[in-house]
Amino acid sequence: MTRPRVREVLDAAAVSGAPAAALLLTASGAALVFAETPATSRWLGATPDTGLFLSVLSFAIGGCLFAVVGYLAGARWSDDRGYTLRRSVPSPPRVVLVSAGGDLVWLTGALLLVHLVAYGRSATLGASALLSAWPLTLLGLASATSCYAVAAAVGTVLRTSFGVVLVAPAPYAATLLAGEVALSPRPELQQLVAPFVDQTWFPNLVPAPRPLLVLTAYCLAVTATAGVALVLVLGARLHVARPRVGTVLLPAAAVVISAGLVASGWSPNGFARTDPSGSVCSADARVCVWAGSRATLPVMVAAEQRVRAAVERTGAPADLRFAQYGLTSDDTTVVVRTSPAHVDETDLRSQMVAAYAQAWAAPCTAATDDLTILADLHDALLRAVEEDASDELEPILRRARAC
Repeated sequence: MTRPRVREVLDAAAVSGAPAAALLLTASGAALVFAETPATSRWLGATPDTGLFLSVLSFAIGGCLFAVVGYLAGARWSDDRGYTLRRSVPSPPRVVLVSAGGDLVWLTGALLLVHLVAYGRSATLGASALLSAWPLTLLGLASATSCYAVAAAVGTVLRTSFGVVLVAPAPYAATLLAGEVALSPRPELQQLVAPFVDQTWFPNLVPAPRPLLVLTAYCLAVTATAGVALVLVLGARLHVARPRVGTVLLPAAAVVISAGLVASGWSPNGFARTDPSGSVCSADARVCVWAGSRATLPVMVAAEQRVRAAVERTGAPADLRFAQYGLTSDDTTVVVRTSPAHVDETDLRSQMVAAYAQAWAAPCTAATDDLTILADLHDALLRAVEEDASDELEPILRRARAC
């Protein structure tokens, strides 16, 4: 199969039937991106989670539209009423490849635009290191393209445009099936059913290129296998030159190998790795966060300063430091758990208050197993933080010191 020239693909794009689907993909993707509320979003403001969201959107939503265009193209090639394939001077595989390339120019362009819009909005809300999510974007493009190829092969077999109503929702249905597989005894198969990563990672995790590229290779192998099968069916039906049946064995073997690698290397957070960029800290080193979450540092600093002020008003030493989950901690450093995308200062103050209350109440609870002192300290310090008054806290703190 000869390689099509760029000009040929662009000419095919000019007469493609994909622009309407591409416009719908852009509009629906942008609507989903801008429908997110920053205060409650699971992915806005955090690059890894934005990439995870887009990997799902690319397959579940983009894949449906890719499948519609691919199926209709396959049905049209198989029918070949204008004898385009039978009479073409280039080989039929070349004509099909060029035509498919024209469709994918529109579709992948629209999907890339949706990705850019999502990353752009996420960046305005604090996301950093946007390039770290490139493996997830590559996976999204490959998974959507595989939907096009498989649907085109199905369209070539069925030959009728009415079958599109069955093919169109198939990627979305696969996402639902993958959810069931994830809860089954074989969760390692979920990405083989629907190749996306539907997770929420801790702030210390970023995309791991190697396993994501293996999953991308699986998608591309499926695409190649479906494409070769499509050409074989067309050749047999239209009585034109076609590749040998054995040609399909190579991409099929790639599917098996890559699927085995995906399943054997699977783990709950197997598509992530620890953020190699390390941490960033406040000027006084009392608060540290992962570099990828540096936008949350001002919120954590504000919470720590508010709690420290209440502690210092009592005359107690404000000797605790706070760090995001995953950073190195010691006896004076307390781990604070935060959402990767949305950090609530009130929740942070509550966690910091709890840390001070536990430190102050430790002698009492160790000696008497009386937890009332811990609850009293927590409630009193929390009110002191919120109301900027420590009168109620001081007698409870003296009681704790007497233990």
